[in-house]
Amino acid sequence: MKFKAVIFDLDGTLVDSIDGIAISMNNVLKRHGFDVHNNETYKALVGHGMKELVKKSIFNKSLNDDLLAQYFMEMKEEYTRNWDYKMYVYEEIDELLHCLYSNGIYLAVNTNKEEDIARKVVERFFPYWGFSWVVGSSALMPKKPDQ
Repeated sequence: MKFKAVIFDLDGTLVDSIDGIAISMNNVLKRHGFDVHNNETYKALVGHGMKELVKKSIFNKSLNDDLLAQYFMEMKEEYTRNWDYKMYVYEEIDELLHCLYSNGIYLAVNTNKEEDIARKVVERFFPYWGFSWVVGSSALMPKKPDQ
């Protein structure tokens, strides 16, 4: 069977982005007097989108929806400034992408990262591989996996 396309996740698959996520969320937590977390904790909390990360990071189920919405907006603002903080491409990803692309395989990204930031990541870190599609979290697209 010949493959025509490969669809990648972004965070934790093509790039290590945990430092930017951690510094951004920790800035929000510190601002509001919550305990901050280390990168290992964030690795366990990520994967279901930014709103879910904010909820899980606070560990306080008594917060009302208005406060959660406020913290989510603050996290979006922080991450817009810090999305590339210490971000790097995993070893040998460039070689993999080169092999796929040079063999006529279409490349795509499907991520729960906000779509505008996902596009920035692909543009900055993978400018040579001609990704055909970059799909991220947006008002029009449900988070993966959508059931």
